[in-house]
Amino acid sequence: MKRKLAAVLVATGLIASLAAPAHADTFYELGRVNADIFALNAADVADLPNGHKKVTQYRIFGSHQAEQFEAEIDCQGKQLRTTNRRVVRSDLSYVRDASFKPDWQKPDARAIGGILIDAVCTLPARPARLRTAEADSTAAYLRRSADEALAMYDASKRSIIVDQTAVGDCIFSKMPKEIAAEAVTKALEGRPPSQATGFIEQANRLGAECSGRPASQGDTAIVGAAMSIFQRFAMVSRLKDGKAIGEDHLAAAWNTAPAEIRAPLLQKAGMLHDPRVRAGDIAQADQQAAQQAVDALMNLPVLKARLDRLKHVNQQQKRAMVSMYYAALAMGETSEAQLKRVLN
Repeated sequence: MKRKLAAVLVATGLIASLAAPAHADTFYELGRVNADIFALNAADVADLPNGHKKVTQYRIFGSHQAEQFEAEIDCQGKQLRTTNRRVVRSDLSYVRDASFKPDWQKPDARAIGGILIDAVCTLPARPARLRTAEADSTAAYLRRSADEALAMYDASKRSIIVDQTAVGDCIFSKMPKEIAAEAVTKALEGRPPSQATGFIEQANRLGAECSGRPASQGDTAIVGAAMSIFQRFAMVSRLKDGKAIGEDHLAAAWNTAPAEIRAPLLQKAGMLHDPRVRAGDIAQADQQAAQQAVDALMNLPVLKARLDRLKHVNQQQKRAMVSMYYAALAMGETSEAQLKRVLN
């Protein structure tokens, strides 16, 4: 009788059959560059009408962000071209679009692109020499791989995130040294980096060069992206203590936090781009919600354990610097969402 009842429940879909295997996708790791993990989901590979293959590849960071590349692969010609590129969090939530070159490329067989072509053109047979993993979903695999990348991360060797898709990073790398040094000093003093002599003028000039947008003194997206990276750099530099903490840990807390925790900080940062809002209004806007968001981020396990290791700053100093860091990160995210870096 019990067996008959169970069979009826399974047949009607009221319970899952215990004998049915759980769905799992197969992922192939294409390689690692430093601590970044390149991978693809075999289930994402599809045939195109022209005989080529369509594939989605991920570059997974310890910060719990990933670059998501969509590509077309010509197996006969051993070449590929990118058809879309975006930045996502490890739960696959969208962050922003990123620039890409749509030209056909023939990568070296030992490079990530060459390994990708070989893997995709070998399927459905298992590609040789590649690490294989199974996960219930792409998001589950990205989260697991990001955790692994974060565990390999050495903050003593790279304390700041280098994002080659970001306009702010491009500006940071080209800013004249004297202005850059003054901007960092201003940020360490608790003042906006934009108060550095010549900062806004250079940010606008370099931002136009890096993004392809016409130079404009009123381009808040360019100035916001530039201010963000200089303030983030200053706060991480002040917080870092050997291997104890780096920007990947701070960013991992941000990217794994529920969206409602990030929301007050993103909303406040977004006011920068509203021409009706004055600078003073931004500083005063909903301070309590922003402070509660920072407290929640600081108490996430991925970050709290790292902050607890810091002995060279007291709790009040930690909170002040982490608060300024997340204000800058939110400013950068809202600014970069309006920009695309020009790829030379």
